[in-house]
Amino acid sequence: MPITNNAIDPNDADIKMAIRTKHGYPNSYQYSFKKYNGRDKRFIIDGMIARFSNLPIAEVTQVLIFYDNRTKQEIERYDF
Repeated sequence: MPITNNAIDPNDADIKMAIRTKHGYPNSYQYSFKKYNGRDKRFIIDGMIARFSNLPIAEVTQVLIFYDNRTKQEIERYDF
């Protein structure tokens, strides 16, 4: 039986965070925890930023873009 991560599901997350990095580094995506679905978007985004700031990729990130994962509309953008 395959192991699944019930905490984070790209198809069920409320918020998608696009991580755009400096040239030569891979871009990435992160998704909000399922347990926060339905919570205020500001609460979710603040938590994602706090967790992101501790990751090694934060040092080479140029832009963070937050999207509503259901409508695909941009919510917020941070340029570094």
